[in-house]
Amino acid sequence: MDTARWKQINDIMNAALDLEPEARDAFLRKICRDDADLRSEVENMLAVADVTFLEKPALASPELSPEPRSYESGYRIGPYRIVQEIGRGGMGAVYMAVREGEGFQQEVALKVLQFGMASADLIQRFHNERQIMANLNHHNIAKLLDGGATEDGLPYFVMEYVDGVPIHDYCRVRRLSVPARLRLFRKVCSAVHFAHQNLVVHRDLKPGNILVTAEGEPKLLDFGIAKLLRPGTFEPVTMTTAGVRPMTPEYASPEQVTGEAITTESDIYSLGLLLYELLCGHRAHRFANRSEEEVRRVVCETYPPKPSQVMWERYERPSERGPIVLTPEIVSRERGTDPKRLARQLGGDLDNMVMMAISKDPDHRYASAEQFSHDIINYLGGFPILARGKSSFYLAQRFFERHQFAILMISLMGMMLFLFSLTTLVQHRQTQREHRIAEMEKQKARQLNHFFSALFAEPDFVVRNRSEISTERLTSRAVHRIRAGYPNEPEVQAAMMHAVGNVCLQLGALDQAHPLLEEALRIRGDVLGKDHLDYAESLRDLGTVRLRQGRLVEAECRLADARKALENIKMHDSPSYAGVIEELAQVYGRMQRFDEAEALHWQALEVVQSVEPRDPEMVTRILLQLAHHFIAVDRPDRARVVLNWALSEQVASGSDDGLAHTLIRLATLEHRCGRDEHSRIWAERAGEVAAMMFHEKHPLQRQLSELREIHAASLDASQDGEGSPEMPMLESGMVPAEVSSKGAEQKDGGQDEPEKY
Repeated sequence: MDTARWKQINDIMNAALDLEPEARDAFLRKICRDDADLRSEVENMLAVADVTFLEKPALASPELSPEPRSYESGYRIGPYRIVQEIGRGGMGAVYMAVREGEGFQQEVALKVLQFGMASADLIQRFHNERQIMANLNHHNIAKLLDGGATEDGLPYFVMEYVDGVPIHDYCRVRRLSVPARLRLFRKVCSAVHFAHQNLVVHRDLKPGNILVTAEGEPKLLDFGIAKLLRPGTFEPVTMTTAGVRPMTPEYASPEQVTGEAITTESDIYSLGLLLYELLCGHRAHRFANRSEEEVRRVVCETYPPKPSQVMWERYERPSERGPIVLTPEIVSRERGTDPKRLARQLGGDLDNMVMMAISKDPDHRYASAEQFSHDIINYLGGFPILARGKSSFYLAQRFFERHQFAILMISLMGMMLFLFSLTTLVQHRQTQREHRIAEMEKQKARQLNHFFSALFAEPDFVVRNRSEISTERLTSRAVHRIRAGYPNEPEVQAAMMHAVGNVCLQLGALDQAHPLLEEALRIRGDVLGKDHLDYAESLRDLGTVRLRQGRLVEAECRLADARKALENIKMHDSPSYAGVIEELAQVYGRMQRFDEAEALHWQALEVVQSVEPRDPEMVTRILLQLAHHFIAVDRPDRARVVLNWALSEQVASGSDDGLAHTLIRLATLEHRCGRDEHSRIWAERAGEVAAMMFHEKHPLQRQLSELREIHAASLDASQDGEGSPEMPMLESGMVPAEVSSKGAEQKDGGQDEPEKY
């Protein structure tokens, strides 16, 4: 029998039941006309229905067996062959059956009213279930395929066979995560909402009535106690013949327990209980003895703990398969996480959604299953949910969670833009500052140029012999002009004092240089502070003055202060810093603290080698000082290597300044080492350079003459069998410079032959 045929029979039967028995015959003749089979089917079903009007229930009817009947495998009901019984409830039994035809075989689920259970209420509910399922066509609701009556006159209907497991077992076995469970639950909400749209309230939503197929599709079953609503009316739940309302207490709503009017909100409550169990593994309703009083108290008065709280409990629940033990570890493992993470996941929005759905007041629940499902969509998408209200903080929190990556990227970009803008601003200000400093330096240079031009233009500063300058009168008049000419410009005063003091230093007028440099240091300390390059410069020159005066302790103190000042302003990799520690190395050498002196020489060389652009002249000066150090500590082989290095630096730079002096040093060193042939070669080359660079009366020419005389005397002495004449030690007098590890890696020992330069 196809669905349309069964629906026709069911409609005619329902219409006939509303008529008096004597009026039914005329009604059936008019409706069925010549269709004898149709009339026969309707009359059979009416015969079963008429039993409900007996004063005693059908259970006591002598025509029906008081014992429930079970159909054996192979028994046929209509075109369906029974395979096995797959379920039994208070109203009927469900069998797996097969419909076979030419070239096809269809597995179905066949539900038939049980013998001995044909009370008026059960028969009416059975017919209602068939009618309800006939009207519901949804992919998550089991489809009605056929219906009719058995040979015994018992009604049955045929549904699609759902090869699945209860939804909570499906989630547990597959260890579905919380988001996956929510997505599955939404499909159940879709089926329930469709039923509600067709004015059907299921009233028995529980895991056993929702089977999930291997493909992950839930199917809503068993509308046995469902209620068909009429628009604008709500009928109270009736009692069964046994005096018990049709419900499952663990998943029942307060309205079902109290017998109040049933609406769609009752199913919303049951959906909330179902989601509660899917999320935390525990049932919201727990009963000790399931008495009517206890059921009423638990369902109607007691609020269960939130899912995020109850999941921490250890609980053991009996079941048909044995006791079910729930612990935080088991519950979280079945959801693919750990207890702490699961508690954080359930807390907040999910707790609020569940507790809203199972509110004791129907008006405080979700208005529909669709609204419930939409809140789940909002949760999964990071949007605010209805169950949490609309506080500004909560809305902002959800907005951040929803757009976390985008917000972080925008924040990062904003931070980068801010840093870029800040860097640009700092660089701009730095550029402006450097520009101002450059302008100030230019102004200082012009003022110094004008100052010295005017100073040296005065005739009383120069005695008749123009090669001799009266430094005492020079400094006295210079100080007077500085103080008188720039009374309100202390920086300019300090710069000019320092410049004049430096001139005196270069001229060897150390006594005149010292007070000028001290005055410049005092002014710069007051105006610029002690952490300033100009202040460090004055300290360095004062240290140089004291070094040349032989006042080594004061020299060390001044140079150490200069070094600290440069380190404080992060200039430990500048030529100024290299110059200071080179001067300090000379002080340590004079104090015979040779290890400290050598370390500072190398450090100065490393610093000046690392500075761009590289200053070969400064490198050479430091190398010459290092060579002097090695001579002082009687390490001539190391001194020879360093002097050759200095010579190569001078040649590579193309500068002839100091080249003759370096050659003379090499010649002198080779003579002291007894290598007179090498010494003569170096002296000859020094003479060639000096002839091009200096006049005959230059001090270097005098040194060369003395060197030639020593070589001649040495030659005569060797011919007479005497030793070589004594040669004086090389002088120091070189100024510091830059460094690299190159010299440290040189091996002791010199060249067999001097290279050609």
